[in-house]
Amino acid sequence: MFPYVMIVVLNAISPAAAFQQESAGRVQKADPWFGKDKHDHLAVSAFLVGGQVFVLKEMAGVDDRQAVATAVLSTAAIGLGKEVFDHVSGRGTASFRDLLADFAGIGLSLLILSNTGK
Repeated sequence: MFPYVMIVVLNAISPAAAFQQESAGRVQKADPWFGKDKHDHLAVSAFLVGGQVFVLKEMAGVDDRQAVATAVLSTAAIGLGKEVFDHVSGRGTASFRDLLADFAGIGLSLLILSNTGK
């Protein structure tokens, strides 16, 4: 249970860059590495992996390796799908940096899970 709590706690602690305010009425075309959007991608991906591993292992009885593999693959698919949707629909801006932040979140969860023996 501890690694799942750790993932939630780390996601609750936002870096200062996440609180930067955009100027009113100004369209920001830049895609900063440490902006709120990247923090959101990292945090959501980490939370999705941790949450899925917990549900699959503790509630569905899936073994460790299969739970982690399923969580990683489904989270990566969600992140990739979101960027494809942004590109195709025009409702958002597809970003390679967003994908990298998604994968960093997946990696963070894997690091936490591996260091706690889960």
